[in-house]
Amino acid sequence: MADTNRKDQEIQQWEIVPLTTLDDFVKEFNVPRIDFMKIDAEGAEKQIFEGGMNTFSSQTNMITLFEATDLNSKSFGYTVKNFLEDLSNSGLNPYYLEDNGTLLPAFSPNREFGRLIYNCNCSTTPF
Repeated sequence: MADTNRKDQEIQQWEIVPLTTLDDFVKEFNVPRIDFMKIDAEGAEKQIFEGGMNTFSSQTNMITLFEATDLNSKSFGYTVKNFLEDLSNSGLNPYYLEDNGTLLPAFSPNREFGRLIYNCNCSTTPF
């Protein structure tokens, strides 16, 4: 999908693979309920959420765990701050995990978004 432009990664070869959206997958396989989802897409997390908005909005008490860092997201044309704002504006509740395991709203005061790798959690209902 995109070159991450990371110095610690080297692309050996590109492959074209078929893709689908989360919404289309859930519909095609008639998935009635999702309790937990882990997303690790090296910067394409925003696109996964965009392709799953019907699924996210129709689930109750669904929890999604994902990483977010501007190091990866910039190759996909967005910032972590804007991504988390988009999630919040769409009715989801984004949080991040502190190093000590404390779960805090993604928009707590004094946050500098994007420079670090954030372990984020997004839920359809607030904690």
